[in-house]
Amino acid sequence: MKYLIFLIISLSLNSCYSSSPSMHYSVAQNVPLLTQKNELRLSAATGTENYGFQGAYAFTNALAVMGSYSNGSTFDNGNRSSGEFAVGYFKKLKDSTIIEIYGGAGRYHRDFQVWDDALAGMLPPDTFRTNCTEPFVQFDLGFKNNGHHSFSLSGKFGYLFYDHFYSFHAGAAFGPTYTTTNHASAEPTTAVCLTYRRGGKRLSFQAQVGLSIASPVSTYDPGGDLFVNVGLSLRLFGDRAVSVSTTKKGMN
Repeated sequence: MKYLIFLIISLSLNSCYSSSPSMHYSVAQNVPLLTQKNELRLSAATGTENYGFQGAYAFTNALAVMGSYSNGSTFDNGNRSSGEFAVGYFKKLKDSTIIEIYGGAGRYHRDFQVWDDALAGMLPPDTFRTNCTEPFVQFDLGFKNNGHHSFSLSGKFGYLFYDHFYSFHAGAAFGPTYTTTNHASAEPTTAVCLTYRRGGKRLSFQAQVGLSIASPVSTYDPGGDLFVNVGLSLRLFGDRAVSVSTTKKGMN
């Protein structure tokens, strides 16, 4: 546990002090670790995202749907938001091991401003704006301990399809330069995420830390970034809820 806390603090500091904005940004992965039909997991978190909400529901003993929405931080005078939806398969291999595979798509918006001139801010800032769609596949491997701890490693692999991205640069010597791309382009992206939960069978503390890698699409795009989020996760309609329902039917 102490190593996880150290890792989260280290990556948080690195993320806060990073001054390079990214056209594509990391989104905390939705890792529900479902085990049975009708199980519902809801999570809310904050961190490198201003706020993020995740949900997942198992409609059979092997199939589930999940979705998420997040609004990102604005340290670089910009905005970012995303929404994702996926359908997948889950299986409990042993009492403490769970695997999940999901396929879906996400929609992203990103804009930011950067001052990059020799006149120390006398010129207008460089501006970037984009929207993109990302079909993806996500693999989760989770481990649970008596319902009070869970730890998982997940990986997401996808392609970013930019429907457009717009940039503006005001040059001191050559005058303003506009660059607008309206046609779609595709870039591969990969992300890994560690998720830790501690608490009861219903409500637990949740911490996530991860890294994404994507091909740069602009001068100021480093091609990936880090994310760190902490929050709460709520599990509903699991085994305890089923047993209570069965008891009531027997009493009637």
